[in-house]
Amino acid sequence: ASTSAASASAAGAAGAAAGGGRTSGGYLFRFRAPAGARSISVAGSFNNWDMNATPMSDADGDGVWEAVVDLAPGEYQYKYVVNGTDWVVDPDNPAKADDGYGGQNSVAKVTAGGAARARASASAAGTAGAAAGGGRTSGGYLFRFRAPAGARSVSVAGSFNNWDVSATPMKDPDGDGIWEVMLPLSPGEYQYKYVVNGTDWLLDPDNPLKADDGYGGQNSVAKVGGGGAASASVSSGGSGGSAGGSGYLFRFRAPAGARSVSVAGSFNNWDKNANPMSDPDGDGVWEVRIPLAPGLYHYKFVINGKDWVVDPENANTADDGFGGKNSVLNISSAGNERTPGTVAGVGAQPVEARASPPRSGTPPRRDLWAERGPIRFSYRPGKPVKTVVVAGAFNDWSKTATPMKDDDGDGVWTAELELAPGKYPYKFVVDGNEWIPDPTAAVKEADGYGGVNSVLIVPGDEPTKEITAHRGDGVVAGAAIAHDRTAIYVTREDTATITLTLRVADEDVEDVAVVPRTESRRIPLEPFTHDGRYEYWRGRIPFDSVATGYIFSVEDGGNTFLVDRGGLESDGDSPWYFVPKGVSIFETPRWIRGGVIYHIFPDRFANGDPGNDPKGDPRNPNGVRPWRYEPLTASPDGWNAKYGGDLAGVIEHLDYLDSLGVTVIKFNPIFQAPSSAKYDISDYTKIDPQFGDDEVFRNLITEAGQRGMRILLDGVFNHSGDQHPFFRDVVNNGPSSPYYDYYRILKWPFPARFEGSGPNAPANYYICWWGFGQLPSWNTANPKVRDYLFSAVEKWMKFGIGGWRLDAPHGAGHDFWKAFRIAMKRLRPDAYLVGEVWKMPEPWLRGDEFDATMNYELRQAIIDFFAEEKEDAESFAARAVSILMEFPPQVAPIEYNHISSHDTKRFRTLAGGSLERVRQAAVFQYTFPGIPVIYYGDEVGVEGENDPDCRRVMPWGDAAHWDSGLLENFRRLGRLRRTGRLPAPVRWDPIFARNRVLVALSSDGERSVVSVFNASDAAVPGLKIPVEGRIEDGRYRDLLGGGEVDVRKGVMVLSGLPPRFTAVYEKIGKAEE
Repeated sequence: ASTSAASASAAGAAGAAAGGGRTSGGYLFRFRAPAGARSISVAGSFNNWDMNATPMSDADGDGVWEAVVDLAPGEYQYKYVVNGTDWVVDPDNPAKADDGYGGQNSVAKVTAGGAARARASASAAGTAGAAAGGGRTSGGYLFRFRAPAGARSVSVAGSFNNWDVSATPMKDPDGDGIWEVMLPLSPGEYQYKYVVNGTDWLLDPDNPLKADDGYGGQNSVAKVGGGGAASASVSSGGSGGSAGGSGYLFRFRAPAGARSVSVAGSFNNWDKNANPMSDPDGDGVWEVRIPLAPGLYHYKFVINGKDWVVDPENANTADDGFGGKNSVLNISSAGNERTPGTVAGVGAQPVEARASPPRSGTPPRRDLWAERGPIRFSYRPGKPVKTVVVAGAFNDWSKTATPMKDDDGDGVWTAELELAPGKYPYKFVVDGNEWIPDPTAAVKEADGYGGVNSVLIVPGDEPTKEITAHRGDGVVAGAAIAHDRTAIYVTREDTATITLTLRVADEDVEDVAVVPRTESRRIPLEPFTHDGRYEYWRGRIPFDSVATGYIFSVEDGGNTFLVDRGGLESDGDSPWYFVPKGVSIFETPRWIRGGVIYHIFPDRFANGDPGNDPKGDPRNPNGVRPWRYEPLTASPDGWNAKYGGDLAGVIEHLDYLDSLGVTVIKFNPIFQAPSSAKYDISDYTKIDPQFGDDEVFRNLITEAGQRGMRILLDGVFNHSGDQHPFFRDVVNNGPSSPYYDYYRILKWPFPARFEGSGPNAPANYYICWWGFGQLPSWNTANPKVRDYLFSAVEKWMKFGIGGWRLDAPHGAGHDFWKAFRIAMKRLRPDAYLVGEVWKMPEPWLRGDEFDATMNYELRQAIIDFFAEEKEDAESFAARAVSILMEFPPQVAPIEYNHISSHDTKRFRTLAGGSLERVRQAAVFQYTFPGIPVIYYGDEVGVEGENDPDCRRVMPWGDAAHWDSGLLENFRRLGRLRRTGRLPAPVRWDPIFARNRVLVALSSDGERSVVSVFNASDAAVPGLKIPVEGRIEDGRYRDLLGGGEVDVRKGVMVLSGLPPRFTAVYEKIGKAEE
């Protein structure tokens, strides 16, 4: 069934939008490129996979790129290459072949006198050229479906693609209403359905073969034979299951009390609801038959929706990556027998399970206490490369943070990372500048730049179904319970105590207590916070009481339940204790709690000494600009601007900072460097002369200390500047330089002149921060580099600074920061170390690296709710609690909570210029756990777009750009925090969240306040808010405005909230009668 027209494309017609085919001048490759494509080429077996050999063009600008290649008759594998980095298969060619690296290549078949890719139209219904249906063809199995009117998309989902709706899209290129896709299917039997518009699952109306879908409906069945449409027979597969004419039979003898059993595995995306089992004869053996293609499958049985157990009758197992085992089933192509399983291949997968087995004599259950093994990333470039790095959301997309290795020289580069449960987009970075998706990744998503990211999903303890819970009903939702080894749930701040946290379903239980292994008493925990789905109970208790082990006691509706390592205990067996062995002490500095940080960009705050203004700077030959509040454009003129701000100017305004309640002054880098931002440091031991000298800095520390303020410096240890003398020596002397291995040099010699892009771009010769050649990356694994940097740090620590904000930590790596912490804490045990970590802080906060991180996730949540109104109060409250619970209890009160910075748009600009929204965000900062950070000028309403515009000068004396009312609000917050009337909270618990109204409790353990926000430009009528059990009855007064409200019989009465209303209430006495 082939076409004979000389110009027929793979899509079946001359001039089709995309595809390829034989033409009179050669083989025509045609490809509709994604938006943003700047170049397309075709690489394949015909040009030695050279992506530069066959460029394509889009002469008419219609988005379809073309190239004609003279090809002799034969079969050729190929891919399209987008923008020189993204290798993609031909979406309009169903013929594929394994590329040898876990992915596929497209296949072009060139014949002497016909179309290169013949298209067969035999349908499953048995008639060639049928309007719809499907069938076996020379190029694979053709699915054809006449979609209903209004269909915008059609795909086919089935047992061959894990029932993935998005895996196999179909096309209707000629608009006749018949959608098609060709799939290469091995002989066997496959169940499937068509999915219309992503939601409607439909049977194939032209295929009479059906099978029960397990949910009261049916699936269509495609039988693919070796030479026709015959189905393959399946033989018995051994203990624990067997094969039959309609699939593999899983059989499991469940323990007494099993109410439901299902099987979950790699064949159904580990969905415990996908394949329920049944025990119709009540003999205790549960069964389900599942059609499986030949291949290797991991699986477990799931009892009562919560207990995941291996198949006790199957000896073949593999590590599950989370401290346990999976059963392994291997269906071979020869008779589909079951064989011992092995794990091989590339991609991202869990490795190195470490947990001990559960108590003997009982079926294994989930282990709440199991350590999670690392995730192994693997990549086979298929060509000689110098470096491979994996970059993604887990390391702030750093091109240097996670280098991969090929130690055995087999061409497969690997790296391992410990990752918490979550979703992680990522790519591989080859030789510093080629970004490539993982060809083995099962999940991908758009990267926002016309390409795709690979996506790794690390499963956690999240229930797969919504939880229904009611306090006092005597039932506890076991699926919601969590208590793992991370510092979020178990941590020690000193030798005497330990803090324990248990997660349960929200509004589900009446009491939670810890039951020590060696004591009969119950040690009560207290409700800490809740997010609408979960509730967290926490307590700080004597360590000796639980050192040998503990479990939890949960009470509800008169019933008592035990929670041990296996979860909610109900079978009466001896408890499986949590044993906090190895939980090290993680102490964070106490002095910074309750403080206020003021962030200064030194060149823009104040010019106190015009005598040190830079003169004749090659980047700014006219010297400093006049001190004028003005926008700064994203151009060399804007980035290189210098205004003459210095340390003397800060000293002159210390009383101003004191009036704001500031306790910490955080600077951007102050060490010698050419730029205004000073992140291109040339001397770590010298204050930049533009800012002053050692004497001025000592004076600043002294004067600030007299006002109760400490100094926080910006540590730039991932990279130096290209004018650093060590790097200049490398540039001049290459490998003979004693500093050659101080940096991460890729190749030598350097070109006579570096260029911004192309082969002479700096990133092709040495690793540099985000490809910026003026910021060469240190080789922080080199002990000599560490000695040099640590000696510079020691100098400033001895000056008496309070700590460091640590720039771009992903690039230097965890080992460097572990050594850094040890060195700093030896010099000053209470030094405050905060890392610039934008997402996923937990790996940095285990007690051996940072004390806190810059809370960018909270910043974004504040922006979305208060500034841009992208979410309602309920969503924001849940999000804020989720963020809070990412931090150990000794970290949350000292998190660096900022809303503006030198790297981001100013908050007021994001808020559309609204001062009231700035005011509300500030009040939230001061009532949420963590240290509120004021970026210089935010307190008077300074605006600014992205860098460099967010770095405008402080508008001293400029009444038009200085809002005194906003400044007084910040000063009031500072006074209240300094006097203790506004507690520095360790706990934040949302009490009421609806539409744009948020009410929350903030507490430091002794004092509590209630904050109320109407984050709307519209007034809200009177509210009666139920607060029983969370807020005491009484009379409350607003610390900000003086208004008063009552709480009577567990109800807070608010008479009405004006637009943008904000209040912070403290209890002052009994409610008025």
